Amino acid sequence: MKLKLLFAMLLGGALSAAAQGGYQDGVDNYNAGRLDVAKIILENTINDPQTNKSVSYYYLGAIDFQGNDLNAAKANFDKGVAADPANGMNYIGLGEVALKQGQKGAAEDFFKQGMQTDKKNTALMAAVARAYYNVDPVAYDKEINKYLDKALKDSKNTESAVFMLQGDMKAKDDPGNAASLYELAIEADKNKNIVNREAYVKYANTYFRVAPKFAIQKLEELNQLEPNSALAQRELAEKYYDNSQFGSACLQYGKYLENPNHFQKDEQRYAGLLYSAKDYDKSLEVANSVLSKDP
Repeated sequence: MKLKLLFAMLLGGALSAAAQGGYQDGVDNYNAGRLDVAKIILENTINDPQTNKSVSYYYLGAIDFQGNDLNAAKANFDKGVAADPANGMNYIGLGEVALKQGQKGAAEDFFKQGMQTDKKNTALMAAVARAYYNVDPVAYDKEINKYLDKALKDSKNTESAVFMLQGDMKAKDDPGNAASLYELAIEADKNKNIVNREAYVKYANTYFRVAPKFAIQKLEELNQLEPNSALAQRELAEKYYDNSQFGSACLQYGKYLENPNHFQKDEQRYAGLLYSAKDYDKSLEVANSVLSKDP
């Protein structure tokens, strides 16, 4: 308890200005539920030449929506449409805002616009189901199941976005079933030569409460597949720490901090882990480095 209290205190510092891995790091952190980190990265990379602005604006709008700032969410979705009218997700975001405001007719029009940008894209159908779920899973149960069923039928049961939403719907009350659905998403994308980082992380976060060993193994697998992913490295370090495997956590944090896409609070935790491992010189070195940037 004393050790974890020390780490909690060390986490009190502010985030550094931004990660340096581009907007995709923001997307990954959003999908992992780290909205504060995602927002910083997305905002600070919005004008980078390699940034897909329509994607970044969509996720910024989604963050604002979760924060119940509907005006800001709408503004970001509008910017996303302006950046790329062919990206259906921003229309679906606008529909989600309209639905939240009680304008179901307008919401349905936006949803149709979004799906018409790519009629064969079943992930867009799943996104509409998620929009209904985000606004009111009880009132819109019929609509949610309608779009999920259609996405599964049209994709021949290979649309990972469906399994992701179904997993999210069960994660709180039935973590075992949710983990199975995230596993289906992993396998569905694996067959398309895609690594679904969101599914791996959500599997680990959900199943950790039930079987931490298997959750950690899943993140170790992700690190093998994506050895340069800052998200994969950090999530594994976090799970080692949460499972009181402080030696493994210390080693994994050391590896992760070599990645330029880390944040200052991670350095602070690393300093605490080094101290617990009695590596006092290295702990002091890291602590002084943090202090030099944030007195």
